[in-house]
Amino acid sequence: SFGEDTWSRIQSSAAMEDDHFLSLRNYEDELVYNLVGAAADELQLDAGTLLEEFGKHWVLVTMTGHYEQMLKSYGKNAWDLLANLNLMHTHIRSTFLHYKHPYFELVKENERDAKLHCRSVRVGLTPFVSGLIEGIATYYGETIEVLKIEHSPVDEGEHTICRR
Repeated sequence: SFGEDTWSRIQSSAAMEDDHFLSLRNYEDELVYNLVGAAADELQLDAGTLLEEFGKHWVLVTMTGHYEQMLKSYGKNAWDLLANLNLMHTHIRSTFLHYKHPYFELVKENERDAKLHCRSVRVGLTPFVSGLIEGIATYYGETIEVLKIEHSPVDEGEHTICRR
């Protein structure tokens, strides 16, 4: 939504080649972090806001545009999909080389409240997860507000708990 010229400037600032995102594959963290930093500078947004908006965009535009059947097969509503994220990532892993997917655990505390645990070897992407949750809820016409995020480093990566 910012145009090709903006994307070209971001790519240039991140020292990214034009064809980097032409195929489905895993991308090195350094490339992702460089891209986020360059986009945040270009768009004058903090990196957290940018990642959260990208998470929403990923679900509402990319996922629904290219992978909607897969999305629907893992959940009839937002809670079902969140509970089945590990199954979906296991399926995706078969198509990507060296894919480092996160591990999710949904713990429902009652009909309204839940905790979503996310463990990842990739550090710094918590706002992206928050955006994904919001995008998933919007896709299903539901409301899930992330009320609190607890974040802690672990031996390799980070552990994030999103509370609803």
